[in-house]
Amino acid sequence: MAFLEALFPVQIGFGATGGPRRNTRVLTMANGMEQRSSAWAHSRRHYDIASGIQSLAQLQEVLAFFERTHGRLRGFRFLDPFDSCTAASGKSVPTAQDCRIGAGTWLADTNVLQTRFQLQKSYPRADDASAPAYHRPLTKPVAPTVRVAVDGAEHLQGEHFNVDATNGQILFAAQHAPQVGQVVTAGCRFHVPVRFDVDQLALSLTHFEAGELPSIPLVELLSL
Repeated sequence: MAFLEALFPVQIGFGATGGPRRNTRVLTMANGMEQRSSAWAHSRRHYDIASGIQSLAQLQEVLAFFERTHGRLRGFRFLDPFDSCTAASGKSVPTAQDCRIGAGTWLADTNVLQTRFQLQKSYPRADDASAPAYHRPLTKPVAPTVRVAVDGAEHLQGEHFNVDATNGQILFAAQHAPQVGQVVTAGCRFHVPVRFDVDQLALSLTHFEAGELPSIPLVELLSL
């Protein structure tokens, strides 16, 4: 799938509306009771950027970006104004202990330790700390912000590990691979991979001057 490793204009994105969406199947029984199941393993974010456009210059930025992506064809990075850091709620600086991303283990049918780990963000239940958290894979980290620790000891990017910013994976140097059972944690800032959800922008200067822009939707890409 074509992906443009470029960030949508941040100032416009901060005025966007939207958030995560789930797909829940609800079966209502004859007695009024319900059976519910989730059709998706992960939530999918939807945004509308029209509300973030405050000037003709910004509208032209969106038009230029739309042409770069060929409408729905190419995905791109989007800074979610509501959720862009792995830090605990109320904090804005990621730490190396924000989220567990795995533990040292031998790879199946090999004699080498696992060196590749996927970044993720954990969403614990506020009402029950003992309940399982939801783990969201992060595929578009901001590479310079990625911090990693093994059993609480922080490692150095570029020396102990590297980051693949195109898929959100951490790759340890072989000599620094976590030993069996050692817990790997990480934190970072991140972007959301999205695409335009329309192939046409139906714009009008009359509507723009009246503050009535049509919807310009974006949808999260769950696989790249």
